[in-house]
Amino acid sequence: MQSEHLSLNLNYRAKTSYTSISLSQSFNDRTETYKYTIKTPKEECNGVNQTQLKNPYLSLKICNDWHIDSLNTIGFAFSVPLSYSTTKAPYKHNFSTLRQNDTLFLQSKEERLGKNNLLQHSLNLNFTHIFSARLNQELNIGICYNRHNLFTKQLHRNQSIFFEETQQQLSNITNIGSVNFDFQTDFWRTGKVECGGKWLTTHTNYKSTTNYLSANFKYSENIGALYLIIGKSFKEKWDIMLGVRGEYTHSVGRWEKEDSISKKNYFNLFPSIRLGYTPTKNWTITANYNRRIQRPHYTMLDPSLIQEDTHTQRRGNPNLMPGLSNNLLISFGYSEYVSLDFDFTHTKNIIDYKTKVLSGGHRIATATNYGQSIAHNIYLSLTEVPIVPKLTPKSNGKRQLNGAWLALTAIVGGGYEKIRSYDNTLNTKHWKFDIYAELNAYLPKAWTLSLDGFYSTPTIWASELFSSWKELNFALKKEFPKQGLSLTARINDLILSSKWESHTLGLGDGYKNYLMGNDRAHAVTIGLTWNFGKTMHHEKVKADTNNEPETTIGRRRRRK
Repeated sequence: MQSEHLSLNLNYRAKTSYTSISLSQSFNDRTETYKYTIKTPKEECNGVNQTQLKNPYLSLKICNDWHIDSLNTIGFAFSVPLSYSTTKAPYKHNFSTLRQNDTLFLQSKEERLGKNNLLQHSLNLNFTHIFSARLNQELNIGICYNRHNLFTKQLHRNQSIFFEETQQQLSNITNIGSVNFDFQTDFWRTGKVECGGKWLTTHTNYKSTTNYLSANFKYSENIGALYLIIGKSFKEKWDIMLGVRGEYTHSVGRWEKEDSISKKNYFNLFPSIRLGYTPTKNWTITANYNRRIQRPHYTMLDPSLIQEDTHTQRRGNPNLMPGLSNNLLISFGYSEYVSLDFDFTHTKNIIDYKTKVLSGGHRIATATNYGQSIAHNIYLSLTEVPIVPKLTPKSNGKRQLNGAWLALTAIVGGGYEKIRSYDNTLNTKHWKFDIYAELNAYLPKAWTLSLDGFYSTPTIWASELFSSWKELNFALKKEFPKQGLSLTARINDLILSSKWESHTLGLGDGYKNYLMGNDRAHAVTIGLTWNFGKTMHHEKVKADTNNEPETTIGRRRRRK
């Protein structure tokens, strides 16, 4: 397996403008292996799938900010990512057996070939006007457009009693446009107000054609939002932030094959509260509450039946509702090194695929609002804690801390979670535990040795029980500051542990759906970075984003 990545970033600052150009190119070649068992009271199907994936990628991005004068700035960002991938699953690595009452009933071999072409281009325009520099009073306006064009061609050949060949072509064109404005100002010395609005529209045209059926659906979604945030600090020890966002969503899906139209209209309020207290120089205490929404991806709304392999089918659900969660986080921080976090989350309308086992060694996964969950977590975080401190003398003869020769970064914690399905087929309670640790040795002459790894206990997501997950990595880095060079060598998955298992829960007595996968994360990576030219500080204009990033502490989601 081979992979490589090359990127070039050029930045130029003139008297009234700032321009950046970035060009990225990469290639990945990897193999994924899965073993599965599908069982009913009378039948058992066992199989192996091994797929090789090759993915070349190329992306160009150009950005410019033009300072018209001291109060007005206009800018744009244009990007063109292009991705092409192929998949190959030969006969000798893809086979299955079906037994009925412990008697071999059927053997089959499968070959899959696939090609994917993905072309995207996006354009973002933004304008900033400063009303008052003293009050940080400014207005930002942004317009964004993104076009996503995916074409897929797949060929499935199955050999059992009869030879069967299926060809499938998928075409997916998505257009996304948005307009947003944001205004902010300071008040009463330590107060700040921010407000704004956004309109986002999405249109998707999806077509699928096979030997024996075709599907076509068009999906449009319009989201309008307004928000207000007010924050204020009191006596340098207390600070409070209150916010609220209101969102209205209107969506229409037209499924020609099903001859059906689905429409949704809903309005949601999302409050947020943050309270902070700093009793001493080293201690900080914060409490955060917010409400969030998770909308289903349009592919999960398509009711057309998709054949993924000989034994697996997938179907969407146009009646899916968005998932909603209420989150409470209380954090205690000491100095810059240690924090203790208590987290509580209640989620309803969990969105996931629910698997049903059928006769003949088949299974079908249907998108559904599975149920709701309540989770309690506690995490201890350590950030670059000096294990072997680096001490330097002061003018008074005493020594002071100035970094570390050996430093530890770690996140250790776990929690308790309850999950209940709406159809009452599953009502589980389980404990979970996670640990991530990174040990860095900062050696003389700009050498750095790093050892990092993580471990997660078995966990449940919706109706899937996932096995434990562990990984250990090693890295060596050498910097040449005068030349602007840094060289890195890294070994991922030292102990060859990137394997996982999943069991579907709530299937009933005598039924089983089991999957074991190997992501083959073991790799040796060599990296070289060269920084040239003169570095200058630049304040970037706030740009519009279609999705607000979220930072969470948790385990890696396994492939299902």
